[in-house]
Amino acid sequence: MGNSKKRCKQCKKYVPAESGIKVPAGFFCSHDHAIEFAKAKQAQSSLKQRKERERIKSMTVKDLDRESLPWQHKQTQKAFNRMRVLQELYYYQSNGLEPVCISCQKPLGGDQWCCGHYKTVGAHPELRYDPLNTHLQHNRNCNMGLSGDIKGYTFGLVDRHGKDKAAEIYDYLAVDNGPKKYTCDELEKNRAEYRKEIRQLEKIVTIV
Repeated sequence: MGNSKKRCKQCKKYVPAESGIKVPAGFFCSHDHAIEFAKAKQAQSSLKQRKERERIKSMTVKDLDRESLPWQHKQTQKAFNRMRVLQELYYYQSNGLEPVCISCQKPLGGDQWCCGHYKTVGAHPELRYDPLNTHLQHNRNCNMGLSGDIKGYTFGLVDRHGKDKAAEIYDYLAVDNGPKKYTCDELEKNRAEYRKEIRQLEKIVTIV
């Protein structure tokens, strides 16, 4: 079609298609406009790169940490552990029972409560945020002093849940599903949910 026209990407004017030039970047009415367009794109790219470098320089240590999976796991684990302690305390409170350690079956005494993992986070990171893998435990005596006291923990699951339910938990935790891959966004989202439940539980849990 001899009368067809195309729009120049640089000056935005319509010119006869046969009088312009076509390059990978698009259609232009002249070589000069094609060169001007290429220079403008290059300058825009350089400006974007410079702004990105300035953004990174201006970021605080916390901002940079937020893009680190280890930092995200540390913060999320802290929130999850706190939530599980409160969930456990609420279980005992709602059943009119005094809280006891899953491993030694003794009350708090002079210790502190913690979120005790049956399968360790280091060996089984896929279970680090799994409620079935965590119960109320003495922090100093059983968790740190006895490295979790897994033998006592095993018997404690039977006392807490009954033989059949405990067997289901053992079988569930024994399945090796491989490490779960989290993204920073997923961990931030999970942490927000944990913190939301923490705020709710802190309003109703009266035993510590």
